[in-house]
Amino acid sequence: MTLESAMHALKSLKLFVEFKRDEFEKYEEAAKGISSTDHYVQSRTRTRNVRLDPLDYMKAQDANLLRKDKFKVSGFIPVIDQLCVSLTERLHAYDDVPTFKIWMDAVSLYTAAEF
Repeated sequence: MTLESAMHALKSLKLFVEFKRDEFEKYEEAAKGISSTDHYVQSRTRTRNVRLDPLDYMKAQDANLLRKDKFKVSGFIPVIDQLCVSLTERLHAYDDVPTFKIWMDAVSLYTAAEF
């Protein structure tokens, strides 16, 4: 595999992952079929010690989300977004590859005697 084909594969993977961000319901249906259940496990929430918080800390009420939506917002979407960010960073590492390749091709034209 050449470096250029690897870069194209990374770009393709990034586009594929970005497309999958909006397909939560499809994966949820597939998981229901595999696990034969449609219940989300309720996790315990810690109660905060109010004596350690300032008086105006977290006065706004949390949004009441369904367990499905809570998992989507706090689990599925952040994982997909982080994968997209990581793939973007990896692709930026290869931004200078075409310039480097042109430089290496120019250097390879010279023989050791010409230096």
